[in-house]
Amino acid sequence: MPSGAFTRRREIASRLGLDASKGAAFLQVYGAATGRRWREFIGHLGAATLEAPARDRAVTAARHTFACFERWLDSAWVLFPAGEEARQAAMGYY
Repeated sequence: MPSGAFTRRREIASRLGLDASKGAAFLQVYGAATGRRWREFIGHLGAATLEAPARDRAVTAARHTFACFERWLDSAWVLFPAGEEARQAAMGYY
């Protein structure tokens, strides 16, 4: 798994209280093999030869997927540096 994914998993766990047993299993669906499987998948993508229209559809789908995930994380204030404190400050609680 790329280092960014490890960081996101840690942030999700610490800020939302989610882990593999509570709502975030999809981030490590293969357990200890997740990193290896992710690297295999990236290798497969790099080796695939797609015609331009198919490649464009794949890129568009990936961008939409990550945008949805980002909106979900943003709605839970996971992407803010200070997490809950930033959310409360923005809402005038501090």
